[in-house]
Amino acid sequence: RIKRISAYNRFQADEAINKAQMSAEEAAKAVQAALEKAREAYKADARTHLADLNKEVAEVTSLAAKTAAKDKAGYDKAIKDVIADQKEIAKDIAAYDKAALETFKTIKAKLVKDLALMKAAIKTARSKLPKH
Repeated sequence: RIKRISAYNRFQADEAINKAQMSAEEAAKAVQAALEKAREAYKADARTHLADLNKEVAEVTSLAAKTAAKDKAGYDKAIKDVIADQKEIAKDIAAYDKAALETFKTIKAKLVKDLALMKAAIKTARSKLPKH
């Protein structure tokens, strides 16, 4: 009888452990799914901001195309800064793919900074063109 009780207690303990492991695995899967959704949302937001800035770049580039080469030396240098900022922002967006919960804020802060730098570089490039 003691052996039966002991076996039953072991069975209950094993069952409880299995349930706990399944719960932990389900929780881990839920966390991973939430993390993936967050990554995609942050990337989508960043792409939207970048697309807005790229529209501004297209406007400035269009103005530059109508400007004589001798009048846009300063623009040519400034637009290189814009291109460098675009590349940096692309790296920031890609960084979300490997982001852990603890690193989202850091990546977001760098992205915001790089977006601001690009916006300023576009403004500088625009200012280097003669007024039409």
